[in-house]
Amino acid sequence: MGPGMGVSHASMLLCRRIVTHLRDDPAFAHIPVVLDACAIKAISMIDEASGSANGSPLILGVALNGSRSSDGSNEPLVRAAPFVLTPNANELKFLYRSALNIEALQDELVASFAMASVSEQLLLISRAYSAAIVLKGPVDLVAHDNFLFSCTAPPHSSAAVSSSDGELSRTPSPVAPPWSRGAPRRAAGQGDVFCGAVCALLAFRHIAIHRSHLKDSDGDSVFSVADTIAAASAIVKRAAFLVFREPGFSTFLASDLLGKIALSRETFASELCEGADE
Repeated sequence: MGPGMGVSHASMLLCRRIVTHLRDDPAFAHIPVVLDACAIKAISMIDEASGSANGSPLILGVALNGSRSSDGSNEPLVRAAPFVLTPNANELKFLYRSALNIEALQDELVASFAMASVSEQLLLISRAYSAAIVLKGPVDLVAHDNFLFSCTAPPHSSAAVSSSDGELSRTPSPVAPPWSRGAPRRAAGQGDVFCGAVCALLAFRHIAIHRSHLKDSDGDSVFSVADTIAAASAIVKRAAFLVFREPGFSTFLASDLLGKIALSRETFASELCEGADE
């Protein structure tokens, strides 16, 4: 939700109402939800002209309106599937400014953005919204469940950063393939294509888990949310790389990517299978 939605007051309120319903209704607790572009502005309630918050941010991971677990217990509803936010650098600022309204995190957020790395900032905003955060850029970064993944050669060789023990620890980063940064210039609308790819792969993951196709012998998922997002990043980056290499495509539009998405997806799937066999 978000691309092309517009930023009118009515659109913002409608988006917040839909997101709140998706968050609070137990019937949707297992459905992943992806928010991009205008939807990010809606949940952060930042006025773009003034840069100030004109409402409270939506905390996305746990229902706040008294909804209860489907088993009838008194515990608050905790979503089994995450909300996924896909901001660019500017939209990340909206999320940060709005998160400053969360009183319990104000001091930590201010200190983090004054002194910390982008990795720590993303992890903190992910905690603030109880959501997976994907920062789009030359290398897409995914913050989820106190881990940060760098989408350089996903998913089986993604570099990961963990902060579960309070300290950042990084796994060795592999040598990135030439396509991993996509094209030297991003296409207008490429972020929308990426958002769509994330939606599609999360939907496939949801269906596969439901049918037990992505579970190990213990019933646990073998392909995480972060892996799925990293796969979407790889497919779109490679498609952009393939378009840019063609004569006459020094600049291109998002629609030009569509002709390469299928080839990129098939190549990615083949490489993923090869990696699993090694």
